[in-house]
Amino acid sequence: MEQDDQRPLESELVKLERLARDMAAGAVLKEWTSYFDVAEPKQRGIIADDGLRNGLRKLEDGPNKKKWTEKDINYYSVPLLTSLGYLERGERGDPRMVEGYRGTFEIRSFQITQKAFDLLSKPKTPPPVFISYKRSESSAFALYIESRLKRVGVQNPFIDKDIHIGDEWESVIEERVRGAEYFVCLIGNGTLNSKWVKKEITWAHKAGCKIMSVLHNGVSNEPKDESDDEAKTIAEQLEKLELHKWQLRRVQEESALEYETAANFLLSAMGYPTN
Repeated sequence: MEQDDQRPLESELVKLERLARDMAAGAVLKEWTSYFDVAEPKQRGIIADDGLRNGLRKLEDGPNKKKWTEKDINYYSVPLLTSLGYLERGERGDPRMVEGYRGTFEIRSFQITQKAFDLLSKPKTPPPVFISYKRSESSAFALYIESRLKRVGVQNPFIDKDIHIGDEWESVIEERVRGAEYFVCLIGNGTLNSKWVKKEITWAHKAGCKIMSVLHNGVSNEPKDESDDEAKTIAEQLEKLELHKWQLRRVQEESALEYETAANFLLSAMGYPTN
């Protein structure tokens, strides 16, 4: 798939997640129940529960701006939310055939799943994130972290590939660091010797960013013995840059599983569920 086609796809997935979150929130607030009927479930999937349907239509996304349209709620959203795991079939004597002005149609009960309720513990507004790394050491890892952040709805993680030709690099990077809530530092061999990485860390401290570091590519801050000078140096550098005061994790080996574990560590620290 071409990259330009990816943006509307990601936007639609984020919209479906927001809809699932609002459905779960209304159920928790007892504005509607977690069970509801759906007409034509194998086709468009029209919500037949007046409380849920009308409640969603009343939500606003700003002054005089409706958050959800009839199309958002009823045109294929139920089948898609079911496929994504936010809804599941209920058990209330299904299916039932009902006579309507357009003829006979099928009704099934659905319920909001635990996965949808888990969205309520996730930040409502995605936080700005800056990813600091040394290209020769951590490019693949940085791109993986960027991808995982986008998958949970963080659409603006900054990674230096986003700088355009002609931009003033230093001013752009400093501005983005200062605007970040979370500063993620990926530390490989020689990363903490990089002039740019050290500048970014200094800006992050001054801006009051929440800093998280991940050691990888065999880098460790825990000496195996007295002769382990490399680990001692890393520990000293972390202390000098004041990274040791913040959350720190080490990737044991360069594998998909370890990358995923590290990504979950970062997401959990940002308030996202990782189950």
